[in-house]
Amino acid sequence: MADIPEKSSYYKKERRKFALITYLLTAIFLIMALLQWATFRFINFLREFFTSYHWVSCLIFGIGLILLVLFIFFEVLRFNKMVNWLFAVLIFECIVLGIAPLVARHYKYQFLFSFLIWTVALALFILCGSFLPLDLTLDVVVLFVLAVVSIIGAIYFVMLYIVANVAYSFIIARCFIVISILMVSTKSYILN
Repeated sequence: MADIPEKSSYYKKERRKFALITYLLTAIFLIMALLQWATFRFINFLREFFTSYHWVSCLIFGIGLILLVLFIFFEVLRFNKMVNWLFAVLIFECIVLGIAPLVARHYKYQFLFSFLIWTVALALFILCGSFLPLDLTLDVVVLFVLAVVSIIGAIYFVMLYIVANVAYSFIIARCFIVISILMVSTKSYILN
């Protein structure tokens, strides 16, 4: 029985190490995204391209969501280090390029200010999640992942509708919201 506390401390140490690596990678990806979005915003021909051809970004964003779902549901993709990193970078670039029309239409300081606000919000959620006394990854993950992906899609298409006034995006956002509600309701039903 004496080895149980040792296993528990080893588990906690490994979780802390994993969390530190994850948070550092998140910070690196946020900085890379900011640099790319600043390039899209401040270089005229790129801003004009993403403003005129917003459908390209919609397509790329959709591909990114599909890659994210494939990456989460197929363990083979996650456990091969080269494929894992390739998928991570592809998903990241699809999301960055998908958001480019929104960035291109922002005012200079509005873009930087909104990036700062969302970065602070992300940091607060990470901080709160770090102090939770339970491991959320052990619960009903599949439905939660689908709900989160649906919410991400809904937010993207609502923002595309608000900022770029793309007509069909509001209808797509409604579909994503319905899917996310179904996933969360199903998860709640299973847990009861």
